[in-house]
Amino acid sequence: MVRAFCFLFFLTLSAQAEIEKALNFSEQIHFSVEKYKLKNGLTVLLHEDHSAPLISIHQWFRVGSADEKPGRTGIAHFFEHLMFKGTTKYSNKEFDRVIQANGGTNNAFTTRDYTGYYENMPSGKLELILDIESDRLRNLVFDEKEIMKEREVVKEERRYRVENSVFGILNETVFETVFKTHPYRWPVIGYMKDLDATSIDDLKEFYRIFYAPNNAVLVITGDFSIRAAKGLISKYYDGIPAQVLPERKKNLEPEQKGERSDWLRMCRAPRLPLPFRASPLGLRTPTLLIYWLIFWVTALRVDFIRLSFIDSK
Repeated sequence: MVRAFCFLFFLTLSAQAEIEKALNFSEQIHFSVEKYKLKNGLTVLLHEDHSAPLISIHQWFRVGSADEKPGRTGIAHFFEHLMFKGTTKYSNKEFDRVIQANGGTNNAFTTRDYTGYYENMPSGKLELILDIESDRLRNLVFDEKEIMKEREVVKEERRYRVENSVFGILNETVFETVFKTHPYRWPVIGYMKDLDATSIDDLKEFYRIFYAPNNAVLVITGDFSIRAAKGLISKYYDGIPAQVLPERKKNLEPEQKGERSDWLRMCRAPRLPLPFRASPLGLRTPTLLIYWLIFWVTALRVDFIRLSFIDSK
């Protein structure tokens, strides 16, 4: 036992030095970024980098699964899929074809707190992408047949990632165990019954409220001119009206006064996740040091459990 504590002590000293070194290094990294807002509330971040003839355009929205309500979980991720179903100007089939024909790639992702869309393109294609992104920000087509098809795609994704995956079910159970009132307790992909219950009216209302310029951040980096980009952004985004956004209120978790646990009996592949609720991101030492110590103590405990399990066999 004494040896173990001495080992942890010296590891702690080493870790503190490494953490402080990493934090100091991160403070030395600076990018020249110009930030401003349009009158409709759109936040814009611009960074010129002429090292390669490429540009990357990101359009993020401050909405994720934590902004959903019980009974309509998964709508943020579901809607991410629908944003690729086209507009009157760029139809469902044309959307990806136009981007790919111009040498670009695109994708999107949904998290608990935000949803992001991005394109990587050759330089000189900035106006095309701004036209496409601003167009689907206000002119998305809601086709009932396409929505029904995409609903089944999302449901199949849930089957693949969660219901037919030991790790998927384990991860979902962990969040349901850790959080009891906070919206982090339900999965980003949502529950199957909620995906079936989501209506076209629900989706339209979600689009109207959250897909607004005053709820978005537009980021452009790469081989372009900031002065020219500002003119194009004004051309394509100035006419999009802002929306009244709901307050992002999240239920506070009750004080946890003891250990919480759950068991899943699925297959002969034992897994033991040990999550801990921690403080918000962005904290510096000594808080990081405390978390690092928790990690090592937990690791030693898990090793002991694993060895005990093997010995018992």
